Amino acid sequence: MTRLAVIGIGSPFGGDRIAWSLIERLQHSRFASAGGMSFEVSDRPGPALLERLSGAERAILIDAVAGADEPAAWYAEDAFARLSAPLSGHAIGLAETLDLGRALGDLPALELLGLRLQPDGSAGPRACAAGLRLLIRRLRNLSG
Repeated sequence: MTRLAVIGIGSPFGGDRIAWSLIERLQHSRFASAGGMSFEVSDRPGPALLERLSGAERAILIDAVAGADEPAAWYAEDAFARLSAPLSGHAIGLAETLDLGRALGDLPALELLGLRLQPDGSAGPRACAAGLRLLIRRLRNLSG
């Protein structure tokens, strides 16, 4: 069983790739060899996200958000869904997937990290750096 699953969500292209960049950095960090943690990316998973969350005790989901005040921040689920929803071109987005998982009683404890996109949809370096700092601080607290 994975104690902690850290999943970067988004497209592998353009600014939406920002969560993928953050996960790639973590895959080469000391946390990658820590037991019980997994780091992966998921290309607009929709309901398939529930399979990835299955078996995890806790999960951190990272996604690009639009219209956020901070370059990177932790969000409550409702605020996260509101900021990330405009980016989804899918009928079943993250909010709907989490609702489905909750209805099935199959969600681990969740934390949601949003990385702000620029108004033109690009990812600025400040968002990735700020997100990495927040995530490393959180991983240290969880592993310590």
